[in-house]
Formats: sequence, C-alpha cells, structure tokens
Amino acid sequence: MQNYKQSLQITKLNNSKGFSLIEVIIALTVLVIVGFIGAMLLREGVKTSDAGKAMLDADSQARNVFMRMSREIPMVLSTNAISDFTQNKFKFTDANGLVVQYELSNNQLLQSENNGTAQVLAEGIAAPNFGNNKFFTYLKSDGSTEATLKSDIRYVQVSMTVIHKGTSRDFTTTFYLRNAP
Repeated sequence: MQNYKQSLQITKLNNSKGFSLIEVIIALTVLVIVGFIGAMLLREGVKTSDAGKAMLDADSQARNVFMRMSREIPMVLSTNAISDFTQNKFKFTDANGLVVQYELSNNQLLQSENNGTAQVLAEGIAAPNFGNNKFFTYLKSDGSTEATLKSDIRYVQVSMTVIHKGTSRDFTTTFYLRNAP
C-alpha cells in the first residue's frame, strides 16, 4: 500500500501544471523587447517635446523683439532723422525727439535710447541664413528695391535667425516709416 501511495505522489508531481524554463525565458525575452521599444518611444517623445518647446521659446523671443520694434521704428521723425543705417545697426530720432538705436552684436540684439547704455533685448540672435543675410535691410517706396541713400528709405526690413537650445528659426518682418515723405 505504501508503494501505491508513493507512486501516486510521483504521478502528481509529474502531472503538475507549470511553466518550463524555456517558456519563462521566452516570456522574459518578449517582455524585455516590449520594454525596450516602449523606452525608445518615450525617449523620442521627450525629444520631440523639448524641440517643440525650444521652437516656441524662439517664436516668443522673436515676437517680443518685433513688438518692441513695431512701436519705435515706424515713429522715425523723417528720413533726415536717420543717423546710422547699416546691415547690423539702425539709429534714428523718433517723433518725440528720442534717439533710438538697435544693433546686432555678438548674437545679441541691443537697444539704447538717447545714447545711453545699451540693453539686451534678445540673445541668440544672428543675421539670417536666408535672403541677403542682412539683419537690417532698407527699402525704397516700392517695398522691394534696396535703398542706398537715407532719403530713399521708406521701409525697414528686419530679418533674423533665433538660435535657442540647438534649434534655429528664421523670422522677417517689414516696418513702414510713417513720417517719411
């Protein structure tokens, strides 16, 4: 009788349901592969999010610069009130008698008033990688021909590349001089 009980116990052990070592190894391998793919997707999602944030920051910086300039540049008293107009510098007297200067220097856009200390308006600003590669372009009344004499200036075009966290974005806008003849 005792032999019979031992043989039943051996049979129960041999018939027990469970996973073999190969099944466990295959399951773990599949789990590792799925986890690796998930981690790669998550990493790419974070990279895309960071790049999007950098672009938004660059857009915001350009918008702030253009808003400031849009309040001041159109207020040039007359073309005679323009004292300096190069591809990286624009200096003028506005309708209120205020001397305003914008200058691109060492990847910074500087602005000063009445020949005072220059303030940094934006950093990571460069001459554009497109068009004529000039930060300031001065245009005649037709809006497309470049002016070489200050008396011919009717529009001031500002073009820039904003470089922020490894992302560069190009921007351009044109300002009409309201008080120019």
